[in-house]
Amino acid sequence: MDGKIKILNFTPEEIQRILEDMGEASYKGKQFCKWVYEKAVTDAEKMTDLSLGMRNLIENRFDICLVRASDEKISADGSIKLLCILKDGEAVEIVLIRHPGRNTLCLSTQAGCRYGCSFCASARSGFSRNLDVGEIISQVLIAKQRFPGGRLNNIVYMGVGEPLDNFENVVKSLGIISSEKGFNIGQRKITVSTCGVAPRIIDFADLGKQYELSVSLHAATDETRNRLMPVNKIYPLKELLKACEYFYNRTKREVTFEYVLLKGVNDSGKDAESLIKLNRGFKSKVNIIPYNAAMCSEFMPPDKEAVSSFCDRLSDAGLKVTVRWSKGSDINAACGQLRFLRKNDKARQGVE
Repeated sequence: MDGKIKILNFTPEEIQRILEDMGEASYKGKQFCKWVYEKAVTDAEKMTDLSLGMRNLIENRFDICLVRASDEKISADGSIKLLCILKDGEAVEIVLIRHPGRNTLCLSTQAGCRYGCSFCASARSGFSRNLDVGEIISQVLIAKQRFPGGRLNNIVYMGVGEPLDNFENVVKSLGIISSEKGFNIGQRKITVSTCGVAPRIIDFADLGKQYELSVSLHAATDETRNRLMPVNKIYPLKELLKACEYFYNRTKREVTFEYVLLKGVNDSGKDAESLIKLNRGFKSKVNIIPYNAAMCSEFMPPDKEAVSSFCDRLSDAGLKVTVRWSKGSDINAACGQLRFLRKNDKARQGVE
């Protein structure tokens, strides 16, 4: 693969110019992009309306898919989790979530995560590096190949890594995914999640796009959030909320606060009241997620009665509340679990 162009690092417009510089007609770049983005074809030999010469050029000069799927697991609820191996041997994960009438892809943006949330398996494996644009886009290709018909309705940047910590590559990948010449998924069908990197939330808002923003809140007081999420010591709640308010004023898109409910940690009536107070006068939604217990964590999920009681308090106070029961709990579908298991297995075998 040495010397080949990682073609998925480029936008459809850039790909077209690259091919033109190689002496190919302008329309051939459009044909190539249609094969890749619309049909999820990465084998040049299958791009049948391209000339033999151009197929050979693509085969010899372009490195198309930068990720290979490994260790597929299928949940009883229909969710599919894939461990994806990068060219340098690093691993990330994608989850394909099936709902009636729609398919959602949860993709990764980094090999590991440097923010160290105490309940998250991604942090337990350590941080290796950012993914480049092509590695992010390759995950979408693999998902389209895996889903019957290749139809993806929603994209969520909620897999391994902190998306806003890989800002430039994530933004470029968003443009490709939402472009009519790319995957053509509407901006409002794409959600970017963050643990609370406040300055980057402002930068994200200043893009002037209609992407959704999801903030991993998980606590409504600095004391509890400092314990769970070290990022809060850098960007405490006051600064985070100010950035979220800026995002809403700039885009007119409601912020979704993700709140993983942890038994005995953030699920009390007092915690609910703190969350209500934090959301008063703020245009937002709250997504309650009963904890999906990772085998490497000391935290436990609350029982269903505690979840119902907590949500009822929020709803009675007028908050917009949804509950997202984690899918794929029987296949280690929480962020980073498969990657964590792979690294541990390799360490036991003396590979790392």
